[in-house]
Amino acid sequence: MPELLHGQTLNWASYDPGGVVTAALQTMLTDHLTGQPVRLHLQRVPSAHQMQQTLASHAIGLAFWNLADSTELPAVCKSIATARSRPNCPVVVCFVESSQRDWLSLLVEAGAQVVVSQLPSLQRALPRIVARVDLSPHGFHPLTSGLVERLPWADD
Repeated sequence: MPELLHGQTLNWASYDPGGVVTAALQTMLTDHLTGQPVRLHLQRVPSAHQMQQTLASHAIGLAFWNLADSTELPAVCKSIATARSRPNCPVVVCFVESSQRDWLSLLVEAGAQVVVSQLPSLQRALPRIVARVDLSPHGFHPLTSGLVERLPWADD
């Protein structure tokens, strides 16, 4: 019951054509947030171009891109720059294959805060990423969202 009243949501969006890195990140986030009243809400984005629309229409705390193809690089850089220019910008994380290390500087210049090429590196950076992510104040259920703030008595 306390999760319904005090819970928050980590809204995150992912562009990952294969879905493997997103699944690994979902597991890492779940393990990291164990014991905390935080629910994960993932929005999978089907193309690099649609991430920009998703970020504009939803309150996203973490935006994740897995780049596998060089043709996607301009669309991803544009989406990252757009995301970083928003008032409540998400934490931007990019995963690139080890063979595309020359993309790192382009992604960082576009505004990516974390760029990694291996899952262990992503796992090591995860505590810093989660500490910077804005959690949604809405609880696990729309009926209980903001209820604690409106109660006439102190919650102990």
